[in-house]
Amino acid sequence: MRQRDQGIRLESLLEAISGFLDNQQDVIESVRRDLVRGLKQPDSGRHGLTATQVLRSLVLMRIKNWNYRELRERIADGCTLRQFTDFYCLPVPRHDAFHRGFNRLTPETLKAISSTSNLGSINTLTAAAGIASLRDSKHIEEERAENARVRDFTLEAFKSMGYEGADCHTNCIFVNLKRPAKEFRDACAALKVSVGRDFPPFEKTHSRISLGTMEEMKQAVQVFRKVLTSSSTSAGAR
Repeated sequence: MRQRDQGIRLESLLEAISGFLDNQQDVIESVRRDLVRGLKQPDSGRHGLTATQVLRSLVLMRIKNWNYRELRERIADGCTLRQFTDFYCLPVPRHDAFHRGFNRLTPETLKAISSTSNLGSINTLTAAAGIASLRDSKHIEEERAENARVRDFTLEAFKSMGYEGADCHTNCIFVNLKRPAKEFRDACAALKVSVGRDFPPFEKTHSRISLGTMEEMKQAVQVFRKVLTSSSTSAGAR
């Protein structure tokens, strides 16, 4: 399966759904035909979302009950969601690109995606994947331990730079960087590292940092350190 090829294992819920979607070649082909329908030269010009990206992103949005903006943000922020939706290291487009892609799907294709005879209903997918995740208790414990290790590493890195993070037990952290989140986010984006959106009422001082793999966070911390050191130096020079 695609996630094993990358050496990263998806959470059990997504892994079960991903394996199921891999076998839906007829549905993927229907999505592909819808995306190129009406285009005079579908193989030329700027490339948009692929059929696989559209199908997997649509399924993810329905399962998680996210809106378009949150769907885009969650995929862009998360290593495993990038993998599940087939983006990997590719740029994730704006939320309206997902809206346009989904709107190109015909009623027949949407019915195929939702029908129990082809893809299985979303409820059925979720239930089957949920059962698989409950059975994989060893993997759950491994993921919990690894997430804690990555979280502790990242919090300690910020602490060494003079910034405190809130105590948490999730796959993201809030750090008091003593500056607007947008300022930090834009500086990191310039160095190809994505940082989460504003979270009122803390956006004037705190930034939300999504956690990836240990290797990803080691690379991200280098960028964080560069951004924060540069801004501190600039402030001191004034």
